[in-house]
Amino acid sequence: VAAGSPSDAVSLFETMLSDKTVVRPREDVYGLAVAQRRARDFAGAWKTLEPLREGGRSYPAFELLAGELQSDMGHPEEALKIYRAALRDHPEYRAMVYANLDLLEQLGRNKEVLADVEKRLRASPEDARLYEIQARAYEALGNIAAQHRAQGEAQYRRDHLAAAVDQL
Repeated sequence: VAAGSPSDAVSLFETMLSDKTVVRPREDVYGLAVAQRRARDFAGAWKTLEPLREGGRSYPAFELLAGELQSDMGHPEEALKIYRAALRDHPEYRAMVYANLDLLEQLGRNKEVLADVEKRLRASPEDARLYEIQARAYEALGNIAAQHRAQGEAQYRRDHLAAAVDQL
């Protein structure tokens, strides 16, 4: 499926699910929603995903996809609400952390990004990606020295020592 077209993936999952009219495995329904997103059918993907999110506790992957879909449909504030609610239940789910920070960055809310990154770096000081996000936020705010320091930290965490020294 990964090498096929988005429409091939949608067809595959629809066929798989059409055979299962009584019990539809969550992973197949989720797969269909992902395939619909790849095919840029955001409304269809949202409609497919919604039943998986109903009834209280949802899986973080479902919530991540829900936030991505809201963002894709032009509803970034709704996406942020979904990410924040999911992060309360799954605070260490990195994909959700990164998606939330990336969306805040896209919205120009770089001070919020920095506040969140600082808190997360205290708990995960070896997370190179957090340093990269921090560097972009500092760049957007015009703090070039802090940007280079954060880029150096990211390079160091990735074992690129020469690149880390170049940033300093």
